[in-house]
Formats: sequence, structure tokens, C-alpha cells
Amino acid sequence: MALLKCNRNYVANGSVTTFCESNSRWNRKIGKCVLLESGKPCPQIEFFPGVIHYITPDMTNEVPRTMLASGTRAIFICDPDFALRGESQSFCFDGRWSTELPKCVSIWTGHALINAKYCEAIKVNNST
Repeated sequence: MALLKCNRNYVANGSVTTFCESNSRWNRKIGKCVLLESGKPCPQIEFFPGVIHYITPDMTNEVPRTMLASGTRAIFICDPDFALRGESQSFCFDGRWSTELPKCVSIWTGHALINAKYCEAIKVNNST
């Protein structure tokens, strides 16, 4: 697994995680870190079958609002007996969330990874 982490005052735009598949390829392209600028707010995310924690850009506690400031992070947590499929977090960036809404899948019907192989390292070049 590769995880994209951004420096302070930057936010991830796109996928923050990717997984090495059995064909030795990454399952998705990793996002980029972009400078956090004041931008349009995002609406709260609806229809997620678990819990969403919203964290504001200045790292304060959850904020119960209908519109969330650009730079807000949404953290997705599935209910017990369910596993998250997709990104575990998304960032509000100029009116849009950085990733697609993940799914919660039953752990009792999931498939095991067999004959896992490795992917080449991902090289990220941060620039402003």
C-alpha cells in the first residue's frame, strides 16, 4: 500500500491511497498535494453507511455544519463487521471532495488475497 501525506497548508487532491494488485500494478493513480487556498465550501457528505468525522483545516474538533470550509477533511469509518473499500478520507478542495465516496463491505463475504505480488515504488515529486 502507498499512502499520500501532505505537508501543513497542503491538501491531497485525488486518491490518498493505492494498493498493489496481483498483476504487480497499482489499483489507482495516487493524487497530488496542492497548496490549500481559500476556496468554495463543500456540502456535508450524505448516504454513507457508517460514520463520517469532519476535521477543519486548523485541526480543531469535528464541526457539525451543512457547508464545510475548503481544506476540511472527512474521515470514513464503517460499522462493525464491515470493511472500508475505497479511500478512508477525503478533502474539501474549492467546493469538491477529493475522492469518490467509499463503500462499506461485509467482512463475511469478502475475498482473500491469494498469491500477492509486489508493485514498484511510487515516486512523488512535490512542487508548488
